[in-house]
Amino acid sequence: MSNEVKDTKQITQNIVADDTGKVTYANDVIAKIAALAAGEVKGILGTTGGSIQEMLGVKNLTKGLKVTVNNQTAAVELHVIVEYGAHIHKVCAEVQESIIKAIESMTDLKVTSVDVHVDSIKLPEKAEKTKE
Repeated sequence: MSNEVKDTKQITQNIVADDTGKVTYANDVIAKIAALAAGEVKGILGTTGGSIQEMLGVKNLTKGLKVTVNNQTAAVELHVIVEYGAHIHKVCAEVQESIIKAIESMTDLKVTSVDVHVDSIKLPEKAEKTKE
């Protein structure tokens, strides 16, 4: 019976020591996290960087995003469309904060940079529809 307790302690020590293997993330996974986090920020209407897939009607969540993952760090670059009338600098700062928080809390990667490029501004779709 004392052998069973000893075996359990060894297993627990191995789990705590994290000797179970390693976890890697595809750049696309980090890009999707970043895209979803950016989309939650008020004033962001979308990302830019259309592709042939979009022309064919396939929505690409990670368009306009470039992610580089190295060891325990991630860097993000994204191109966005901002809502007309929004304080652009404030919206972009919120995007940076949102992306950093999402990636670091979900993956334990350290985000080294989030570069936001504003490629366009637009009226929200609701306002465009009522204007027509």
